[in-house]
Amino acid sequence: TPVWVYDEGPEVFVDGRIVHDDPLVVETSRGLLEGVSEELVYKALTFGFGACDACQLADLSDPCLLLNLEKRYCSQEPGGVYTWVGPILTAVNPYKRLPIYGADSMQSFKMAKTSVQSSPHPYAVAAQAFRQMMRNKTKQGILVSGESGAGKTETAKYVMQYLAANSGDGVEKRVLGTNPILEGFGNAKTIWNDNSSRFGKLLRLHFDQGHLSGASVQTYLLARSRVTHVPAQERNYHAFYLLCNGLDVSDPLRESLRVKPCEFFNYLRSPVQHDGQLYQADADFLTQLRGAFASLGVAPEQEQDIFR
Repeated sequence: TPVWVYDEGPEVFVDGRIVHDDPLVVETSRGLLEGVSEELVYKALTFGFGACDACQLADLSDPCLLLNLEKRYCSQEPGGVYTWVGPILTAVNPYKRLPIYGADSMQSFKMAKTSVQSSPHPYAVAAQAFRQMMRNKTKQGILVSGESGAGKTETAKYVMQYLAANSGDGVEKRVLGTNPILEGFGNAKTIWNDNSSRFGKLLRLHFDQGHLSGASVQTYLLARSRVTHVPAQERNYHAFYLLCNGLDVSDPLRESLRVKPCEFFNYLRSPVQHDGQLYQADADFLTQLRGAFASLGVAPEQEQDIFR
């Protein structure tokens, strides 16, 4: 009988076949596995993989779900990084930009009446929440979770982007402007993620007759220990490097804050240098951050006080 067997190696599950039932013996590419627990052996399926909704599979066992995600991810479909599991959207981080976001993409999700009619996408989740809010006149919640590097920060941005698109009077720009500020002061480069959020956040979007009218953010559990101790091959919070590496030589902030290169500060030096890959160039990030301050009405004097 063809089966999948749990394996502690990188493949997680390996192909095999049962050659003896009692005691259970499974033949795999790694050799014979004797006395295997039945809980670690799953019936192998050979059809249906690549489904945009995993609930369409004949079996929802762990190996079936993982293989379906792999088939979707490895397909030529740009949206293959996303898969439905019923009402839950799963994402496999592609670690690159994909041409599946923006105004044209948003419009197609606005036309759908339910998420079932939509291809898997963060916009589809946001659209369904918006429809439910308007139809039932009740608050909606979207939970974005996953391990470090899974893509939570970017996914949350796309959800906000969709919900903020239906706004006026510059509200969208101000709401989305919170992202570079939160990332600049609360995110850092880690071994697993070049833009890892080192805190949790609860973002509340406020709507008035279907139009975004404002937002509020509650943050919690900031990893303060990183300020005074940078782990090997990682960086401190982005903001420190934006000032040290991103300020123009003629910028008044450089003199008023007595900015020096990162090497002068023990708090910014890691015991082992990181790989050099950054979420984006420090100078570009600083430009975004200061633009976000301006969009939120932060005066230059206030900005200087924040950096100080």
